Amino acid sequence: SPNFTGVEIVSIQVDDHRGVKSAIATRAVLLNAVNDPPSIKAPLLPTKINLNHVSFTLIPGIELDDIDDDILTLVVACTHGSLSMQRTARRTLLHWFEGDDDQGAKTLRAMAPISAWNNAL
Repeated sequence: SPNFTGVEIVSIQVDDHRGVKSAIATRAVLLNAVNDPPSIKAPLLPTKINLNHVSFTLIPGIELDDIDDDILTLVVACTHGSLSMQRTARRTLLHWFEGDDDQGAKTLRAMAPISAWNNAL
C-alpha cells in the first residue's frame, strides 16, 4: 500500500532453465514511508471582471492534492491590488495567519486539510 511504514516479509526463489528451483529465502525488510510534496493545479490566466471601475480577478479551478493527506498551509500573494476570499469559504479553514478579513490584503495565508482547501477554492 502507498506510504506503508513497517516490516514486510520478502520471499525469494530462483530456478534454472531446466526447472530446478532453489530453496526459498525469506527476509524481513523494514520500510519507512517518505513525506511526498503536495501539488497545486492552477489555471494559466485569471478571468477579469470590471465593476464600477474596480477590477476583480477570479481564479477558478485551483486544486490542491497531497498523497499523504496532510494539513497544508497555502500562501497566495500579490504585488498590486489586494486579495480576499469569500467569508463563508474563509470560515471553513482551520487557522488563518494573514488576510482573514473583508478588507483585502497583499497576502492570504492559512492552514487547512486538503478537502477544506478544495471546497474553499
